[in-house]
Amino acid sequence: LWDLYRFKITDGEITAIMDGRRLEYLPMYEELKDTIRAGPGVHLDESRWPIQSEAGAGYAWSMSAISGPDVVFKLADSRGKGNAEELIGKNYTGIGVTDRYGGYKTLFVYGCHQICWAHLQRTAKDLTHLECLTSDKQQHVNAYYGALATIYADIRTFQAQPFDELVRARQAAALLERVKELCVTSSLDPKKLANLKAGILEYQDCLFLCLTVDGIPADNNRAERDIRKLVMKRRKSLGVKTRKGARTLEVLLSVCWSLYNRDRDNFFPALQALGATS
Repeated sequence: LWDLYRFKITDGEITAIMDGRRLEYLPMYEELKDTIRAGPGVHLDESRWPIQSEAGAGYAWSMSAISGPDVVFKLADSRGKGNAEELIGKNYTGIGVTDRYGGYKTLFVYGCHQICWAHLQRTAKDLTHLECLTSDKQQHVNAYYGALATIYADIRTFQAQPFDELVRARQAAALLERVKELCVTSSLDPKKLANLKAGILEYQDCLFLCLTVDGIPADNNRAERDIRKLVMKRRKSLGVKTRKGARTLEVLLSVCWSLYNRDRDNFFPALQALGATS
């Protein structure tokens, strides 16, 4: 700023300005949570986010609307599931779309949890690149990945068809039988494939909500796209210095990205209307 504009400003002044904006945006931050929770369901994801005052520990969480542009971020000093619980709120009865991180397992009411199929497919695909496999095991793993990818493709095909509750229930039941057959243990299973099969069977009641409930996606790609914004920022900033900085950043990013997603052409007027200067 000094080299280009002969303009002096200290780190303390920047921190004070950002904290002032946090206070101005805080009501909308809380409104965003309520708006997302009021929808049919939420996407959740998490990634590392260092907080330097906590010896580099920390995680970033995101909660995105299934039907809508809004997203809320939370920066925490741990990966504990309490952070996700705080995002969705007490007594949440909506649907959650997540990966298989254990913190999500008991977060939702029974029958309201959809596991991300894109995550399952990527995990299976990664197994095909294991270098320690014999030729027989390599062929076995490749066949498993192909069969799992076919089931995921069938899900997307069914979702593209008009919603009929009875038809979807039959489709989900038939696909579940295919999954169970596919996940029968085999002597050719490498340990990672055996673990994947066990994990899929553990979540078998969470695999096809995307078919039986209209409008529920089969993947968690929305959350992964949203949290990627923080991942990209992490690569440049290496996180935040303090917990106070984390509180400021989570509010500013949540409000700014939600407004941008709603109407990027009018982002700056909308932001200014919240009290920010142009």
